[in-house]
Amino acid sequence: MATQEGAMNARRDEFPAALKGKRILLATESLGPVNGVSRTTGMLIEYLRSNGVDLAVVAPRYEVKDQPQTKPTTTPSHSRSGSEVRLHGYPLPYNPDLTVVYPFRFDRVCSRTFQPDIVYLASPASVGYQFLWQIRQLQKPPVVLLNYQTDLAAYSSILLPGAMGRFGTWLVNRVQGFLFNHPSVETIFYPCSDVRSYLEEAGAPSNRLVQLGRGVDTVTFNPTHRDEAYRRKLAPNGEIILAYTCRLAPEKGFEFLADAVIRLEKEGLAYKLLIVGGNRNPAVEADVRKLFEPVRDRVIFTGFLGGENLARAYAAADLFLHCSITETFGLVVLESMASGVPVIARNQGGPSDIVKHGKTGYLVAPDDLDEFVRLTLEVCEIRTSART
Repeated sequence: MATQEGAMNARRDEFPAALKGKRILLATESLGPVNGVSRTTGMLIEYLRSNGVDLAVVAPRYEVKDQPQTKPTTTPSHSRSGSEVRLHGYPLPYNPDLTVVYPFRFDRVCSRTFQPDIVYLASPASVGYQFLWQIRQLQKPPVVLLNYQTDLAAYSSILLPGAMGRFGTWLVNRVQGFLFNHPSVETIFYPCSDVRSYLEEAGAPSNRLVQLGRGVDTVTFNPTHRDEAYRRKLAPNGEIILAYTCRLAPEKGFEFLADAVIRLEKEGLAYKLLIVGGNRNPAVEADVRKLFEPVRDRVIFTGFLGGENLARAYAAADLFLHCSITETFGLVVLESMASGVPVIARNQGGPSDIVKHGKTGYLVAPDDLDEFVRLTLEVCEIRTSART
């Protein structure tokens, strides 16, 4: 049995033979910002290149404040593996990490890289849709793989008011159904069961849908990073530490979280809320911070964290409160669990598949604030008892 399991692990870890010798053009909507899609796409790029894949990357230009834009690079070799093309566009005001790219030509991208055998589109939107539209015009299109990681329809309904939101959702639904049905699209990866249902309703072919989860770096994210000195700094009076990690943006459920922690204050819970993340638009970040004014003495905003600092922040918490309902996967939920921190999440999107209610965490109906607060108090009482 052990020998069989070892053989299975070896096959799993072996680089896929079908990708060897292929030219892959990878296009992504973000590469550089700190978000789940960008992080996982970056790891995929590193994995492919480390296995000698002839890879070119296409992404919007991304400028870090006070740092120069990284110039596109092309490896001076026949294969041109390692080339990178950055596209001009317009950063979204509510989230400057995301860019709507200006129209571009697929053939010009290929002239700067190569004619690909495979096109991989990470979380297709303004970049991916233009790729799909132009590829469907080709007589001999390359094989296309989609990784659907961002729920654009849900974003439209939250960010656009009233009728505009409903129209935006309808339009995104129709466009996706049309583009995803082309014969060149061989596989559509989806991260959770909610997204599969949405894609089927939009008209994506069911026989091309393949679930693709994510893993966590358990060396970086694990309970050994719990730093008692850091905990005392965050909660000098021994308060319970609640945490939430994400970009500070309206679609991340901060109104719900603010309502919850204000209720917790009224219930007499002695807590500190650690919010890890930021937004490069100061006005959007300020709007999020204002929601917590009634309990501002209990809330700590760390800004963006990464690496060891992020791992330490996760491990410092007693309980992770996940309040977004737009997550197609919810990598932060896995990272928190890997750090030994229990999770309470709203039961929608990716966390619904990750969290096993009552076993690995708790799921609460998306709008049930009363139950969310009740469970938070219950888990905090258990965690407090365990500490004493």
